[in-house]
Amino acid sequence: MMLRLLPIVILALGFAASPASARDCELTEEQRREASETDWQTFDQAGGIAGTFRDLASRQCYAEALEAYRSWLNHHGGFPDGRARGIGHFHIGQALAFTGNIDGAIAIISKSYRDVDVEGDVARDWNNYVDGVLGYFAGDRQRIRDARERLWTSDRAFARRQAGVLDGLRKCIDKPYATAMSPSCRD
Repeated sequence: MMLRLLPIVILALGFAASPASARDCELTEEQRREASETDWQTFDQAGGIAGTFRDLASRQCYAEALEAYRSWLNHHGGFPDGRARGIGHFHIGQALAFTGNIDGAIAIISKSYRDVDVEGDVARDWNNYVDGVLGYFAGDRQRIRDARERLWTSDRAFARRQAGVLDGLRKCIDKPYATAMSPSCRD
């Protein structure tokens, strides 16, 4: 049920204009169609095709990236599996945060937890990272620290890398999300 409602939720939460110029974010109808027809891995993770979420987000075209995700979800009827659902929700939430819609970001990122019973320690690491990011939005340095410490107990490269991201969020907890996610906050 949630998979079908997510496109509506994205639109209902609203979003501000993208930081990139409108011209940088323009797409043709053909590009939009092609992007909505790609598989999830290409659309969200790899990019390389104009109009995919990955391509638009890398160009800071966040409002357009949200619209592309809505279109992609409508075309595919939802996410292909739990991993994609968790990552997809998180990326949608990030795009909302980058547009300044913090309440929307929190609502969607809160839905990005993955099933530990299905994915094991990979999901546990992911969920710890999500906890830390939500701690940032709550202004809770201790929650970020606790999530970071749990990530450091993992031997996976993802966990170590994301622990560094949480360090930046904790250091720049009083700054906008885009700033807190920047490399300058991790130094």
